[in-house]
Amino acid sequence: ALSQTEYNKFYSYSTIKEMWDAIRINHKGIEGMRLGKAITFQRHYELFSMKENKTIDDMFECFQTILNGLKSLRTEFSKA
Repeated sequence: ALSQTEYNKFYSYSTIKEMWDAIRINHKGIEGMRLGKAITFQRHYELFSMKENKTIDDMFECFQTILNGLKSLRTEFSKA
């Protein structure tokens, strides 16, 4: 099933195959974008360190933003 927004994007195709191909390409692009964001968040996580001019609260907020970003993208990584 498509949402109304997605349906409006793809309804003008003349065949189901054209519509399916366009939907598949669109979602493949979204998956690539998601992967790029996940890699960026993971890199921020790996390089995270305390900054001298920042408070603990500021750093906690930055770290929480990274963790929330990873969680929103359903990225899993080991604790080791």
